[in-house]
Amino acid sequence: MRPGVLIVANLEAFKYGYYANDSLERRELPTQGRYQRWLISFQAYGLVARNPRANIGMIYGLPGE
Repeated sequence: MRPGVLIVANLEAFKYGYYANDSLERRELPTQGRYQRWLISFQAYGLVARNPRANIGMIYGLPGE
């Protein structure tokens, strides 16, 4: 990132993005006793912003170092 630039983002607009046809999967694992074990898996490729032009802003021309 170059000096003199400030990026402002609305973090409420971001969520994890899943690969196509993939989502969170939850399976119960066999156990002995009075507890439950779960296997939870998913593949996420990073953060996705809803309406990025409205939720990410940049301010240019600030004094640098």
